[in-house]
Amino acid sequence: MSALRQSAASGWDQELPEVPSSNRKSNFRDIASRAATASRTLVSRLKSRPPRVKALKDSEELKSQLYRTIHEGKAVYNVESLYKEVGVTQRIARSPFFQNMTLFMILSYALWLSYDTDANDSPTLLEAQVQFQVMEHVFCTYFLIELVIRFLAFKRKRNAFSDGWFVFDLFLVTMGVAEAWIMSIVLLLSRSQDSSVFANSSSLRLLRLLRLSRIARTARLLRAAPELMIMVKGMIAAARSMLTTGVLVIAVLYVFGIAMRQATAGTEGGDQYFGSVWKSMFSLLVYATLLDSPAEVMESLNEVGIVLFLLVIALSALLLLNMLIGVMCEVVSGVSQTERESMAETFVREKVQKIMFQRHGVQSMSVCRKELLDMLHDRQATSLLNEAGVDVIGLVDVSDFIFHRDGNDDDEKELSFEDFLRVVMTLRGS
Repeated sequence: MSALRQSAASGWDQELPEVPSSNRKSNFRDIASRAATASRTLVSRLKSRPPRVKALKDSEELKSQLYRTIHEGKAVYNVESLYKEVGVTQRIARSPFFQNMTLFMILSYALWLSYDTDANDSPTLLEAQVQFQVMEHVFCTYFLIELVIRFLAFKRKRNAFSDGWFVFDLFLVTMGVAEAWIMSIVLLLSRSQDSSVFANSSSLRLLRLLRLSRIARTARLLRAAPELMIMVKGMIAAARSMLTTGVLVIAVLYVFGIAMRQATAGTEGGDQYFGSVWKSMFSLLVYATLLDSPAEVMESLNEVGIVLFLLVIALSALLLLNMLIGVMCEVVSGVSQTERESMAETFVREKVQKIMFQRHGVQSMSVCRKELLDMLHDRQATSLLNEAGVDVIGLVDVSDFIFHRDGNDDDEKELSFEDFLRVVMTLRGS
């Protein structure tokens, strides 16, 4: 053991061999070359990577981008947003009195058409009695003036032809002017007061029939009754389900029509109701599906025919038609929820625009915290917001938060009109 200890101690006492300076320089060169190679490789890899998306400046920009992405194409259409901000025509077009007066004239014209159709047998307006001529000129003049006012209210006149209601009314007014004035002028110039030639022409008959199409103006009354509009849109949305159910009903009637034709051949009921396949389908539609006195048909059938007839009632009348009712109720419920949200946003937008117009003469502007507080100090503005269902007290509570600018405690930001409207909609009904 002592010998081993002595040999170990003597080994540690020996000095390490000295490395030559040339070897040291070569080692440094290797390390430097390796580092340079690694740096070049890293730079080349970074350059080959795809460019990263530019980071958003702050969370507010991200929120705005997300909102635009979600609500892109879902904005509530309001034709008044295309009107001019100043001017007499836009003020008249936005006036509730003018809009209600137009609806009243449309309803009056729809009622007048029924009386005109029954009591006026004259082939032309010139030969009609005085009351019919006066009323026709009154309605035609009002609708023409109303259309011109709406057209002049547009900031860009070409936008008028992108509005469906304006194009629809333009078509109806054009037909009314053609019948009431242009045709009358043509008859006067031709000095043909009896107008027997025109009365017998197919073109004049067609023109008189087109008069009835002007009752389509009553479709604008749907805008004054949102519940009717919801039902109409619900029926349109459920058209696919109705078509599918109709195809299934036809398939059931076709299969059982063939079966009833074979099962009731030679019987009194078979000869009367099921003489052919198509007659069988019609009888099953009327008596089994629509349940028009099915007992009378069953009395003239045999046992097999009664069983098949009851199966058709169970499949078509009780199953398919009731299933269609359930589908339509579900669709109308979904459409109703969507439409009510749109109407709520439109209602709040109109109230906020009315406040802006009363305070500043414009309907849209950026809003700062001071402007919001001044608005809430106004009794009329507070009443309008409360009428729209907005929690005005909650709006005061969150005013410091919504106008706070990230990274700067002293500076306050301004909200655009659309951003401010989103905040108001968030606080609606809360």
